[in-house]
Amino acid sequence: MRRDGVRMNMFSKLFGESDAQRTRRRIKEIEHDVRRSTEPLGNIGIAVVKAAQACVVGLKPMIDRADENSRAVKEVFVWHECVYLFVHLTFRSAHSHLNEKQIKRLEEYFLPLVASTTVDAYCAHWGEDRKAGLISEFYSNLNNAEIDYAASKELIATDNKDFTGDSLLSKFGRNVAEAAGSPMNPAVILAAIGLAAKAYAEMNLPVLMSKAGDVL
Repeated sequence: MRRDGVRMNMFSKLFGESDAQRTRRRIKEIEHDVRRSTEPLGNIGIAVVKAAQACVVGLKPMIDRADENSRAVKEVFVWHECVYLFVHLTFRSAHSHLNEKQIKRLEEYFLPLVASTTVDAYCAHWGEDRKAGLISEFYSNLNNAEIDYAASKELIATDNKDFTGDSLLSKFGRNVAEAAGSPMNPAVILAAIGLAAKAYAEMNLPVLMSKAGDVL
């Protein structure tokens, strides 16, 4: 307590009482501006993580349980597949609501946040070097998923080809089934499609993008 008082006295002597107050007020204003400018972007990251988590929770009972170690690894694979999907959907929405410069700024803030969060979800206790390798692998796999998903013209199959079609969610369902250790399992594919469609609707990306556009 005494130390704070000494510091305050020194601060006041250096700047004067009114200057000290103005400086503190300015610092608070800067902090507020930073929060205001980053919160809409952080909210997009939170929405992606929540959507992916919702899918993983719903899919857990369907992950192959040959043994506990392999089940845990498969759960991580499913988690990553879910993140890839919702990152792709985020940028699809971004291209409908933001200009190129805004999208670039969104990428610079959003992707590192999602990459580190995705890895830390299961590997936070790992060393920084190992996590750096996983983050690099995440970006590589995300890029591959983006190329695959970008080729899809529709979100969900309209021709009853949920298992073999080229819709975005059909591809996602097959990817999840493979990651879960049950390739082409109809029950897993349909569950993944249903969970993803529900989580996507709840993200309300147009509203999030509109708010992000105000600060980008």
